[in-house]
Amino acid sequence: MKRFLSSLASSVVLASGLATGTSVAWAATCTGVTEINSTQCNALLSLYNSTGGASWTNQTNWNTTTTPCSSPWKGITCDSSTPKNVTGIDLQSNKLSGSIPASLTNLTGLTTLNLNNNQLSGVIPTLSALTKLTTLDLSSNQLANAIPALEKLTGLTTLKLNNNQLTGAIPTLSALTQLTNIDVSKNPVSSTTQLYLDPTVGGYGVALKPLTSPLNNLLFDKCRTAVTEISIDQCQALFSLYSETKGSSWTNKN
Repeated sequence: MKRFLSSLASSVVLASGLATGTSVAWAATCTGVTEINSTQCNALLSLYNSTGGASWTNQTNWNTTTTPCSSPWKGITCDSSTPKNVTGIDLQSNKLSGSIPASLTNLTGLTTLNLNNNQLSGVIPTLSALTKLTTLDLSSNQLANAIPALEKLTGLTTLKLNNNQLTGAIPTLSALTQLTNIDVSKNPVSSTTQLYLDPTVGGYGVALKPLTSPLNNLLFDKCRTAVTEISIDQCQALFSLYSETKGSSWTNKN
């Protein structure tokens, strides 16, 4: 009898949780969560679960409130629409580990995704659906394999993938004409794309200082592939001079 009453009491507590929308109710299913639709909620919970959310340094309101925007879950920002759209995820330096879930691409209203300085591993998922992104910062993790195609993220102004383990060729960036800040240094990538190289940065890959003109007007990195007689650093310094002073419009550019 005591065992039966104990079981019944547990059922009542569970039912209470379902009714009030506590973590018991929606940790796995998003039942009771308001303000955002279930697709976005499930994407956020997938991020929480795949990156060890229970061990994050700061997990304020995750798994405790059903209003991720007005009682914001740590790092989450939303717009003012009804239902709301998640527009920002900023969980930098928050002890995330594991992989970035592909379901993040369901957050099509995202303008900022900042997961830098964590312990994320695995691959960067395809992000082509996130066409509203202006800032993508996945730097200082342990992400590996190739950088995915980025040509559809035409609104990007900041792209930081430095300090990872990314390999292969840097994908074409010619469509990203709004970029003003890009860094893919300290990765074993091969530099075979149009990039403005900062000669003060060494190591693998490339690092770019803030740009002053669209990428499609910038120079191909021939310093590493074709130019001889002078060092790479001197060659890049000359290319920098050409780009910064509008070399394509010089009277004589022999």
